[in-house]
Amino acid sequence: MSVRDYAALERGGVQFKPYGVRVEEDARYALFQVWEWHGSLYDLDFYVVRDDGAKDCQTHVMRSTYYAVPMAELAALMTRAGFEKVQRVDDVFFQPVLIGLRPVEGAP
Repeated sequence: MSVRDYAALERGGVQFKPYGVRVEEDARYALFQVWEWHGSLYDLDFYVVRDDGAKDCQTHVMRSTYYAVPMAELAALMTRAGFEKVQRVDDVFFQPVLIGLRPVEGAP
């Protein structure tokens, strides 16, 4: 599974996370997130601002709450669930990946 490395992130307060600008056909899209921390939880608002050159822009927001579980804790939970050889893999995706093998039941 891919997961943010929460141990490497600053926690607390309200944070602005820019995700750049995309152009599609005749419209420009500005993308950003706002994170608001509440202990181990944070509210995440993902904004998409569409600008097609008209007088007004269109803004859409998607909201969710995330639980910032450290990777070491997720790895321990995977092991407890029966996965073997649980390990972290970096540099294969935009964020770290945790992998593990689930033994096949009845295999020698």
